[in-house]
Amino acid sequence: MLLPRILLLLLVIVDSAMCAKEHYFVFENLSPPLLKLARLYGNEAHKDYVQDTENRTELQRQTLYTDYFERCNDLGWDYAKNVTMMVAKKSNSTRYRTLMKMGVRAFLSRFLTLPVEQINSGIDQLCTKSEMQLQCQFGFGESRSQILLRIEHLKEFDGSMRLLLDKECNAKRKELHYECIGGEVEEWAKDCMNVIDAYNETRWTVNKEIAQIHINTVDYVGSLTKSLNQHDHEQFVPTKILVESIFRKALVRIASLEGKKCSRLSNMIKCITPALEKQCGLTSAEALKISLLVGYLKQERKDELESHFEGFGGEDDPLCTALHKYI
Repeated sequence: MLLPRILLLLLVIVDSAMCAKEHYFVFENLSPPLLKLARLYGNEAHKDYVQDTENRTELQRQTLYTDYFERCNDLGWDYAKNVTMMVAKKSNSTRYRTLMKMGVRAFLSRFLTLPVEQINSGIDQLCTKSEMQLQCQFGFGESRSQILLRIEHLKEFDGSMRLLLDKECNAKRKELHYECIGGEVEEWAKDCMNVIDAYNETRWTVNKEIAQIHINTVDYVGSLTKSLNQHDHEQFVPTKILVESIFRKALVRIASLEGKKCSRLSNMIKCITPALEKQCGLTSAEALKISLLVGYLKQERKDELESHFEGFGGEDDPLCTALHKYI
């Protein structure tokens, strides 16, 4: 009789542990009161949505759903503000400028130069913000699978979010050694400054040229279509074909220019990766590559140009596609 009781007790313990773990999405250190508060906030937002859409059409309900659902994004911004203020006051200007030359975004460049205690405090606060927003979505009525799918989507196009959600908000954080990446950047990057500068100069020159091509194309298309009657089929169809042709030609030029950036970026990655790995460890080197390369073109293009690549079927330069091998 003793053995079945022990097995039953073990099952209860395992089941309890699994249930407790299941309460969280990315940050298990979120305090229970904040978890409950976030879910309650989402539940109240959903109640407001139901009340406001009671006598509306299906289309109106679908439109308003996003407005009420995005209330969850309001949660946790006090924590993000704390980190922003910390970064503004404490970051090391010489070191973060070196990281920015590599293409690390301004906020992360500054963040990585903070003392280790402040890095950990900052990550805890950013993880708290993220977990609260996800718990709010759960309270709103989104299923766990929907939220997990949304998390995967965030990780696919944003290197900083991939690091936060995959490594920073759990026990893997201690392997990243961010204080080494930022604090010792002048040491591990010193033999790569020529290729870093070459990438930085190419990036800025090419980005200006790309921006001008895109602006000129949008303006030219705008002048062609400003007097267009969309209900006049004979006028609309040939103009649409012309506009698509103009944009596709511009996107080919832009993709070719992006290839120059990607070639320089590849050379830089080849140089800094072994140097960073030697100084700070393999996981640190992998983290920097994720930060630089995940969603690289999307981040560089910004929203409007990216939407034109998607809408007109623009193809990435092979030199940019080749960057995927590093991650």
